[in-house]
Amino acid sequence: MIKDSISYVIPMFNAEKHIKRCIDSILSSDKNANIIIVDDGSTDNADDVLAEYIAQSNIRIFKKENGGPALARNYGLQFVLTEFVSFIDADDYLLPNYDPNKLIMQLKNTDWLIFGYESKYSLGKKVNSNFTKLNHTQVLDIRTFLEQIYVWMNPKNNFF
Repeated sequence: MIKDSISYVIPMFNAEKHIKRCIDSILSSDKNANIIIVDDGSTDNADDVLAEYIAQSNIRIFKKENGGPALARNYGLQFVLTEFVSFIDADDYLLPNYDPNKLIMQLKNTDWLIFGYESKYSLGKKVNSNFTKLNHTQVLDIRTFLEQIYVWMNPKNNFF
């Protein structure tokens, strides 16, 4: 097991337009990243985009029959070689101020670490979540975490 390093498991389905930005954001922020891409039965040209990364030893690409993102994430877990794991969707990316060393320090002292996020809708409208501040991590006890998840998942909040 590789200490003080993070594996980023990326489930991918037809993400040829997004996957490069996702991978590049990880590589530019975390020089020790272990990237695990699980192609969940893509039918687009994502393979062409991924071809430029095949030679990199810290990026591994696996293919499986389509089963959805949850199964793809779980499939990717078997290839984790690091002490910590982060899931990131293929159409998401890390912001330039992301600091993996700060994240690792926080992970060593807690069980759950929650991140804020920003959603972009097709019309370009940005919606910030009140789940937690964007670009801010929050360490929560289990009761508060479950309460926040309940609020977050409530359809009236329109976070998605």
